[in-house]
Amino acid sequence: MSTLKPNGSRKDKEMEQRSATQGAARRQEVKRLINEGARLLAQRKAKEAAPLLEKAFYLDPESLEVKINLGGAYILLGRFQDAIPILEEAARQAPDNAMVWTNLAAAYLGHLDHSTPEQQDAAIAAFKKALEADSRAPNVDYNLGLIYLKRGDLTTALAHFQRALEVNPDDKDAAYYVKTLQAKLSAQPQEQKEESDDNG
Repeated sequence: MSTLKPNGSRKDKEMEQRSATQGAARRQEVKRLINEGARLLAQRKAKEAAPLLEKAFYLDPESLEVKINLGGAYILLGRFQDAIPILEEAARQAPDNAMVWTNLAAAYLGHLDHSTPEQQDAAIAAFKKALEADSRAPNVDYNLGLIYLKRGDLTTALAHFQRALEVNPDDKDAAYYVKTLQAKLSAQPQEQKEESDDNG
């Protein structure tokens, strides 16, 4: 014989209602913290943004928006090792999000001047994932150009700076590197010819 399931008591319904109200309040607070944190990040005030975004992350550790912004704050603060696990999780969660990969690449790279070849390799791979997600992702080709320039691969660096200029024709830094590298690369065959004449 089947028994009917009892309807929830008034106490159960009150608890459900309270839980729903608390959930809505929590979501609203997370949204407020993200907006305030993002506003501060836009003003380059990462130090003030980080605690707000950390609180948002505590309240909603699954939020992609929180992870992207908190990872960005840590990068601006030079806390690359803190940014990496958060952004790796975001990349698993949203593999087609170019901003996640761009931020993750920056976290892997750290400071370019002090980066190791391994850090550069990891950053290049993540930047390429960003371009797969969005071929016109802002600053990605420019950053790849800087890495290849640091490695002494002038031809690849030039190609990325040219691409950066296609994406953003107003990028004065990319324009500078295109002009400089074109001049340097066109001078190289002449230098090599002079060297072989000297040796001959």
